[in-house]
Amino acid sequence: MLKPAGMHLSTTDMLIAATARSTGNELVVANSDFRTAPLEDVMAVTNLRE
Repeated sequence: MLKPAGMHLSTTDMLIAATARSTGNELVVANSDFRTAPLEDVMAVTNLRE
């Protein structure tokens, strides 16, 4: 499950994360407003802005 209870992601962020997860790839983002915390328990995430 990519959307833990109580965590909200934009539709665009969810689609991007789901694509990365379905292909088995790490999600790498460089956008400071992309919320990665809800995803870190279920997939590999690197936020280049943090």
